[in-house]
Amino acid sequence: SWGQGAAEVLLSLDDSNPLGEALLRGLPVYFSTRQEQDDRYPHLRQRTRLGESRAFLPLTTRGRDLGTLVLLWDDRRTLSG
Repeated sequence: SWGQGAAEVLLSLDDSNPLGEALLRGLPVYFSTRQEQDDRYPHLRQRTRLGESRAFLPLTTRGRDLGTLVLLWDDRRTLSG
């Protein structure tokens, strides 16, 4: 449920998290499983999270960074860029 995603988490604009990494590098960050994300960012591990697979996509227009779009899937997906 969406209620699980309501946890407030402050993330830095740096490569210590997938949102910041995607935006700063201008490249998508993909995880086919929660475990892949936990292995790369163990400090962000949470008991409850939405989705199994996830994609973090930088949003940029005319050279201006707007943010990062996060897409979640309930099941495992093979994701690539």
